[in-house]
Amino acid sequence: MVGDPSGRTDMRQMMTPETVQNNCNAFKKLFDKFLEFDDEWVYTGGDGKTFGKASANKEPDPGKAICVNNASWLMNLNYIEFIRDIGRHFSVNNMLRAECFKQRLEKGLSFLEFNYMLMQSYDFMAMARDIDCKMEFGGNDQWS
Repeated sequence: MVGDPSGRTDMRQMMTPETVQNNCNAFKKLFDKFLEFDDEWVYTGGDGKTFGKASANKEPDPGKAICVNNASWLMNLNYIEFIRDIGRHFSVNNMLRAECFKQRLEKGLSFLEFNYMLMQSYDFMAMARDIDCKMEFGGNDQWS
């Protein structure tokens, strides 16, 4: 819903929840060619607390992949709690040195886009905490 600022000269267009879900479905369809998913597994979420472990309806079947939309944990966050609990671990100076932000500073970087790195980092923390994720694959926007 926010969009990564790297490689862009302007802010991304805001997407509707339906567009985001269509994109998620397209990614799942692509990965279906390479992975066998446990389609009965469902992330049931938590209470929106930044450090509250969420759950799923069952353990994934052995050897099968799972697919989850990060809106499952991001949409219910309390922003003040998120900034207090998560944001305090990020140095603005270090964030501004990240390539994805450096490229946009002169032309303008919105506060919404500046939050991307925090949400992206929170994604991995939530997946590691809730579903024991060990590795996340992504584009070069993930490097920072």
